[in-house]
Amino acid sequence: MASHETSAWRNLVSSVRLTVFSRGDECNPLVATADLAAFLTDAKLYTQEDVTRRRLTPKNVNYVWEGYDFETQVRYLDEYRLSRYKWNSERLIDLESFLARPIVFLIVDNLNSISPVLQESAEPAGLGNPLRRKPETRMALEPYLACLWYAAKNRGCMRFYTRTDQHLIRDNDVLVYMGSNSKRICETFSDGFDVEVYRAKDLRKMGV
Repeated sequence: MASHETSAWRNLVSSVRLTVFSRGDECNPLVATADLAAFLTDAKLYTQEDVTRRRLTPKNVNYVWEGYDFETQVRYLDEYRLSRYKWNSERLIDLESFLARPIVFLIVDNLNSISPVLQESAEPAGLGNPLRRKPETRMALEPYLACLWYAAKNRGCMRFYTRTDQHLIRDNDVLVYMGSNSKRICETFSDGFDVEVYRAKDLRKMGV
């Protein structure tokens, strides 16, 4: 869910050309690298023997990355900068115009009937990366992985399609279907937009 508007957000969009990647940690190398850096920083802090070194502070972050072949610069959002990133408007940030294109929408008839693993990965957040699961369950995710591959290849992003996504579809987006009902949804949108439509199995074969 998007945040309410802040002065930091308005400063950001006025100074840079912003692109937002849905599932960016899985389909964009820069976002994935940032995600890994944050994860490793947390892990390195947590394993410090000195408990005073475990706190998330600029000094401790610099300490755990000492000795590596890169510089570390830490910026800390404290109470003195609160006015920049606290909500100062009731308006929600509209991310629609910033989404990376093309968006690859995976449309599935019934996730539960296909795989509980795929169902879990479709949840909004907080359930972890499905790619970290054991190999025998990852096979059920091949259509999902194919969508991520296609999005990464075309510098776009990926979403599981829901009814609330109808307004997001634009020309040049990609619709991937699994099941007869999903196929009909794709055919309906292809009558109104110049979209690419793929059966999930065909998209999988394109990535081999």
